[in-house]
Amino acid sequence: MDRNRRILIVDDQQDLREQLAKLLLRSGKKNETLSLVQQMRSKLLGESPDVLEEGASEEQSYVVDTAEQGEIALEMVKKSLTKEEPYAVMFLDMRMPPGWDGLKTAKAIRDVDKNIEIVIMTAYADHDQKQIADTVGTPEKLLYIKKPFQAEEIYQLALSLTTKWSLELSEKQRKNWLEVLLRGMCKIKSPSINESGNIYPQTLRSLMDFTEAKKGIIATYDECEGGWKVETVLDVDKGEAEEFVRKNTSYLHESRTTQHFDGKYILPLRKDGFFAVAILYDVKTKSDPEWYKLLSLLVMTSTEVLSNTVFMNDYIENERLSVLGIAMNKVSHQSKNMLNQIMGYAAMIKDSSDSRTADTVGKLLESGDAMLRMLQNLSVYNHNGNIAVQDCDLVQIINAGCESVIKTVRNASKKITGPQELKIKASPELMQIAFANLALNSVEAAAQRNMDKIFLNIEIKDSDGKITVSFEDNGPGVPDTVKKTLFNPFVTAGKGTSIGLGLPIVKQIISKHKGNIVYDESFGSGTRFLITLPKAKD
Repeated sequence: MDRNRRILIVDDQQDLREQLAKLLLRSGKKNETLSLVQQMRSKLLGESPDVLEEGASEEQSYVVDTAEQGEIALEMVKKSLTKEEPYAVMFLDMRMPPGWDGLKTAKAIRDVDKNIEIVIMTAYADHDQKQIADTVGTPEKLLYIKKPFQAEEIYQLALSLTTKWSLELSEKQRKNWLEVLLRGMCKIKSPSINESGNIYPQTLRSLMDFTEAKKGIIATYDECEGGWKVETVLDVDKGEAEEFVRKNTSYLHESRTTQHFDGKYILPLRKDGFFAVAILYDVKTKSDPEWYKLLSLLVMTSTEVLSNTVFMNDYIENERLSVLGIAMNKVSHQSKNMLNQIMGYAAMIKDSSDSRTADTVGKLLESGDAMLRMLQNLSVYNHNGNIAVQDCDLVQIINAGCESVIKTVRNASKKITGPQELKIKASPELMQIAFANLALNSVEAAAQRNMDKIFLNIEIKDSDGKITVSFEDNGPGVPDTVKKTLFNPFVTAGKGTSIGLGLPIVKQIISKHKGNIVYDESFGSGTRFLITLPKAKD
């Protein structure tokens, strides 16, 4: 605790003012009472008396100001409050002709400073002590000392009252911090706002209130996407917040403890796979360890509430999708059976019809193929079980998957370079679906822009411990609006015939085979995906 050592001496006699000031400022003068206490402590704690006396001497250093009249003292007290450097103790004479007496001075100063400790020095009984206490107010901060006094009395009063003043201020601050903390915790733990849409602003407001921050940001890190998302801001431009997070991605990701950075105060919020940071502006941290303890408690509570809310929302969403998935599987299975019957009859009609009718039926069959592929994607996406793998040829799988799409499209072609045969352990059916969906993604994007020709260039490499596949096309590329969400379900980029499950299914299948797929943003013309798969062990 930093002790306020500022003392004001008010007396009309210059020699007495100087005597008191010298007593408090005299260097090397030992406080006998304090020395006795230090000696007792040294015996109890086994510490060196010299070390303790050095600390005591440092504790006894005071900042002393003097005033010869009450009016001057009042102005000095006002000025000290304005500068936020208040006096802890005032030694005040009762008789100070020709100006205010001690009683009037004490009353005037008490009206502007409720915390100052006042010691009235007098050799006369001009006023009854009860009268003084009633007039000045706050009797617990009012003491009397009779002239002539001993130096030891001044030492003891200065030490005791400056310590008392500082302890009371510290307790007031801690009480205020605790009240702010409790209000903040009530806000973020309120059941009415336990939804991710509201919990982030409430949490940020609670952290800002406690730290007295001017502005703030909360951002979350998504391990799957490998990036940060600004969840909420208060008094910060959203673009500015996103730019700060983008520029400092690595630093934020590595942060583990509260710390100052670039003029901001960073509070990591980590728990069991959940990771967020609160970024607070213009925070002035306190020197009191209790402040850090309370802040730590608020951070822990915020982290727990945020992580629990996010996990609960994910659980509810997964349960909802699970029920929906079961229903879709049943509908999809029945629909595929009926659609296959319809397409069988349509093929029979086509074979026995004139050319005009055959063309019309051919378009009907193309639409049926698209619908079957869509139903197949739904079944694959909703399948959460383990996959059965076997030894198979990756080159053959890629060729078959792409060819199943290319043969249905005019002016579409492909080129596969690399090994002629490459063994992997995989589910041939699922892997073929994955590469068919990649090919279909390219074809649909080209059709959307009315491109005359679409070309697929597939390069396979067999390197140490892994297989890499570069899958690129000469299409229009990926719109900026969906680059970050390309592998999210139901993202269609305006494709009218798609439900947005093609690429998510590709990623799901590749991941089930312990591989990875990324979109290469650096590719200049068209679209390129980079795929890695583990090699089959001998």
